Amino acid sequence: MEQRTFLRCTVAAHVRPEVGSPPALVSPAITQVDPSQQPGITHPIAASNFAVYTLNVPYDFRWTGWNVAKVEGHGLSPDEVEHVVNSASRPFPKPLGNEKWLVVGPTLGGRMIQAIYLVDVDDRLFVIHARPLTPKERRRRRRST
Repeated sequence: MEQRTFLRCTVAAHVRPEVGSPPALVSPAITQVDPSQQPGITHPIAASNFAVYTLNVPYDFRWTGWNVAKVEGHGLSPDEVEHVVNSASRPFPKPLGNEKWLVVGPTLGGRMIQAIYLVDVDDRLFVIHARPLTPKERRRRRRST
């Protein structure tokens, strides 16, 4: 009988490591499984054909009249801000102190914006500031990348 290797992939989980920190995705964990110990596994996966995918779970936001007006006052929409926060890549989000977090990134339309938010006790993000980057800030970012 042919010996087969099975792999188990634990899907990324949305967790909050400590109070005041943004929710984060935990990397998927991969472990080898002995088929004789796991009767429910029916499909062998060859290790050479196995790929790990990152699962992006969108954050939940708390929008009020106050923060919507602030965002719209800078010519942005809540959807644009949510997109930038949800698609942030390293080194963001950056802690600013006082439980505030900074994200900088492009909207779907290509505008570079920054957003600052807090994490509520119920793990929802409350945006307290969002605006397009100035031309000087955009030039500085291009030089640093």
